[in-house]
Amino acid sequence: MARMRLIVSAHVADALSVDDEDTAMALRKVTGGTGAAIRVAESHMVPDPRPGEAFEPGDTLTGRGVLILTTDNCTPGGIQRYAWTWGEAALDLGRAARIASLWKRGAVNGVGVSRLRAAWFTLKVLATALIRRPQAVIAAHLALSPVAMIVKRLLGTPYAVALHGDDAWAEPVGMTRQAVCSADLLIPVSHFTREVVTEMLELSRDRFYVTGSILSPKLQLKAMDIQRESAGAEAVTADSGKDVSGNQTLLTVSRLDLNAPYKRHDLVLRAVASLAPEYPDLKYHIIGDGPYRTDLETLAAELEIEDRVSFLGRIPEELLADENAAAYAFVMPSRISLDPPEGEGFGLVYLEAGIYGVPSVAANGGGSAETVLDGVTGILVEPDSLDSLVAGIRKLLDDEALRGQLGKTAPLRAIEFSYPVFRRKCAAVLAALTEGENPLQVEAEHDPHAIAPG
Repeated sequence: MARMRLIVSAHVADALSVDDEDTAMALRKVTGGTGAAIRVAESHMVPDPRPGEAFEPGDTLTGRGVLILTTDNCTPGGIQRYAWTWGEAALDLGRAARIASLWKRGAVNGVGVSRLRAAWFTLKVLATALIRRPQAVIAAHLALSPVAMIVKRLLGTPYAVALHGDDAWAEPVGMTRQAVCSADLLIPVSHFTREVVTEMLELSRDRFYVTGSILSPKLQLKAMDIQRESAGAEAVTADSGKDVSGNQTLLTVSRLDLNAPYKRHDLVLRAVASLAPEYPDLKYHIIGDGPYRTDLETLAAELEIEDRVSFLGRIPEELLADENAAAYAFVMPSRISLDPPEGEGFGLVYLEAGIYGVPSVAANGGGSAETVLDGVTGILVEPDSLDSLVAGIRKLLDDEALRGQLGKTAPLRAIEFSYPVFRRKCAAVLAALTEGENPLQVEAEHDPHAIAPG
């Protein structure tokens, strides 16, 4: 079959190549079945539909759309996924989408943005805005909010600023502070981040709308399968009832860069060492890579648990799905600090395990406490406490029935952040920016303490 090139989200972003129609159909499935976010290589503009109205394949795309500003669109990560999924959602809602990326091929850790690059990016965005005249601008990262503010000053275009995690917990200064305070809407991914920014900048809570984050495309497909399987039933998925006897593998997934220590892999290693004499089948798999890996390997050797710990490095998403599905529990007790700012702004990885019926052990604080519901989808432990972490893991290891119960509920929390839900949140944001509507009247925020009924 001839090779097809399909463009996802924005025509300034890199094209995604697929080899056959089956893959294209799978991607269409990710976008809720309409296929609106996937277009054969041809540039279109989009009409202005009613908020939440799906754009059907074959319709003509005309009109003004949405300009999305992101730091980069190529590297893996929750923020990058958030940006290009915004593009998919805009198209699926019948609006044109353009993504302007600061870095063409992904940001390099430790490398700052030069004034020349920042100026060039700003000019590129202004040129796009002048030509396309978008109805709204979404700054997918706090650092890009000044560019959105400039567009508004020149063209009157309303804009929203996404607030993710520790990048938003430090008090902004200069133009960034001005841009955040002047935004038409602030869209944090968690209630925790909203509360931090509300207090820090003394802003009204009605300036915010919590969107949550978004699962990966592969796991979105899994989420939609679970939704179908669980319709009208109390049980969630066959995976959540799987036989876990003899399986005591703990899993952590994260980058292992110089900022990784707050995720407390070291504390999990010490917990494994403490529990090892009682649990001969206990294993610990660490997925991710970076300079911090060497420190963790050294610690594992010092604790004499090298035979229990596997450093798997970076792995393809298909293998990541397998690792998540095979784990007994996902464990990542990230600490939260506002000075200096560090911690989980949302905690997407807990949901990525939960979608496979795997409960999590997380520290009680920040976004982790919204994605892991204590006693419902996992266990929350005291931050930086080895005793509390050991007790939490032991509780799951000793009680397979509890582990199964939490595993049955975990997917219900995860599907609250699947693509169809995120698309409705995007519709609410666009309704607020372009129609002046209250986004809460379009789509409710997720409850930080409970799973939504039904």
